[in-house]
Amino acid sequence: MASEKCSGRRLRPAFQALVSLAQVLPAHKDQIEPWILLELAPKMTLWMENLESALHNGRNAALLIRLLPPFYEALQVSDRTIRIDRLKQRAIQLLIKEKQFTSALGALRASHERQPKLEAICLEGIGDFRAAAECHLAAGNTKEALNCYRSIPDLEAALRLVGEIGDHPAAETLEWISKLQQLVAQRPEKFTKVVTAAEKKLLQEVLERGLGVSRRKPAQRKPTAKKAPVPRKRAPTKKEKEYF
Repeated sequence: MASEKCSGRRLRPAFQALVSLAQVLPAHKDQIEPWILLELAPKMTLWMENLESALHNGRNAALLIRLLPPFYEALQVSDRTIRIDRLKQRAIQLLIKEKQFTSALGALRASHERQPKLEAICLEGIGDFRAAAECHLAAGNTKEALNCYRSIPDLEAALRLVGEIGDHPAAETLEWISKLQQLVAQRPEKFTKVVTAAEKKLLQEVLERGLGVSRRKPAQRKPTAKKAPVPRKRAPTKKEKEYF
């Protein structure tokens, strides 16, 4: 793991050694004598600054939020809780900015305090609109939750939220779609056996008009201009051959 890269470049030897130490030390924290921590104390601030300064893109963020919490605990850093919380917030913002939603969501769920608004952004980013809607509701963002339900689409949940919101521009459209859905569910059992081709075409036209779909008329082909026949060369007569 020490061979991991930051920012797409190989780690500097000194920084790579520090990353290796941060990976190895937590596994042996029970063996660290108090005098060792005293010897390391003057170097800790510089180590932490060097590691935290690498938090400037999503790739580094994903590495450091896994690496630093156990490292700081092993070193018994006095303000580690504040540092780790600040580090995680920066890392989450970077991961979301770079659309690394899965990693950002993992970091959010590992945090002590839930942040449903940011969770919703990540869940939308990975296409889980139902869970995103629930997070938006937990954060009190009803309109954003409605957009998520419409993206599924979940008409029942969307209509319920529209009722809570009150005057919403999509209310009539959602109600119309719901009524249409109910009407289609009432289709006669023998419909496919008795409907005619002309009636099917009529229904298709009705639906297309309802959806605002207009079919393009097939373009008429231009008549191909006929090429004038190329006159054939006449073979010279016997008399003409004698003349030439």
